[in-house]
Amino acid sequence: MNILGRTVVILSFAALTYSVAQTAPAAVLPGTLDRLVTEDAIRQQIALYGLLADGDGKNPASIRQLADKILAPDVVTDMVDAHGKNILHTVGREAVVSSTHVRDTQGPVAIRHNFVSTYFDEVTPTTAKTRSLILFVALTKDGVAPKCLTGGSCESPLKGAGSYIYHDEWRKTADGWQKSHATIYPAQ
Repeated sequence: MNILGRTVVILSFAALTYSVAQTAPAAVLPGTLDRLVTEDAIRQQIALYGLLADGDGKNPASIRQLADKILAPDVVTDMVDAHGKNILHTVGREAVVSSTHVRDTQGPVAIRHNFVSTYFDEVTPTTAKTRSLILFVALTKDGVAPKCLTGGSCESPLKGAGSYIYHDEWRKTADGWQKSHATIYPAQ
């Protein structure tokens, strides 16, 4: 990139930084670059959540790894039903692991957590609050697409689906960003 191109990029970033700083409270918005780094680190944790909860194609699901890598030791998790009633409340990593129904990874149905979008409600140097939309699907694991391509059945692999909103609170720790509180709501 030539000097003119670099100058345009630097001025554009400066204008964006000034614009964002004018519209957000200073206590909530650390330096724009710091905020972007924090948001990226948390998005990585959210992506890892789905891969560890469901398996990544090579490795089976591991709620134990999910708890150790993503959840704070004192994490609080709540699940709310469509009527606002709390139907699950856990405190601590071990409670999350023991309350999670271990899925039969050899069974005929694969569960997938598809995080569609994440919005950052608040970011400070040591904490953050996010809302993430998740599509939850249950699919057959019998290789429908390859069968369909080779002249076999093209029956839909979808066995069930739902949508949820995760309201998460994050804390920066010596081990990186960890989820300290999660409330899961059904999308309405």
